[in-house]
Amino acid sequence: MHPPEWILKKLYEVNKDARLGGSGKDRKPGDPLNFGTFALIELRPARAVDTDRSIIGVRWNHGPIFGKHYDPLRRVPIFIIAVSCEDVFSGRVIDNLKRWSTPFKQRALAVQKERGDEYELEVTELAHEQADSMMFDAKQTSSAGVEATPRKHLTAAEKEVLSGDYLERPEMNLREAFTEAPLGSAPLP
Repeated sequence: MHPPEWILKKLYEVNKDARLGGSGKDRKPGDPLNFGTFALIELRPARAVDTDRSIIGVRWNHGPIFGKHYDPLRRVPIFIIAVSCEDVFSGRVIDNLKRWSTPFKQRALAVQKERGDEYELEVTELAHEQADSMMFDAKQTSSAGVEATPRKHLTAAEKEVLSGDYLERPEMNLREAFTEAPLGSAPLP
């Protein structure tokens, strides 16, 4: 069982130490040609594997390693995770490797910024709806005691607020609302 060449090239572009290992099974007549599973493998320096106790994983010795050639005296293949054939042949293994290669803090900040963007969009939409509702109510002639101001008498700043181009809230940055740690809490590691 061999993975496609384009997958191996992409893996190498994402992480120079990433390889795919084949943990194939014995194929019987009638079985699919690519029978078995793959494993994502990381090549680690041989000295680091022997001395560094923080390396989690077992040495790979279950089958062939696909990808660029490496020196087995200087690099040790470490099993990271089993990968299905569907993930390999569809290319999902590349997306997974990109995600796993990104440090946790960076991923957490990206998620928090995305939440902040969604939050600001929601607040802006609510403000627009409220402004439209207030403008509609102000234009109603049946409203007792409310005088409608014609648009031609509005100032430029009022027109900007009504059009949604400008909302005055200099002290509040909603996009960064989820990235800043609350007072008294510990920052992200």
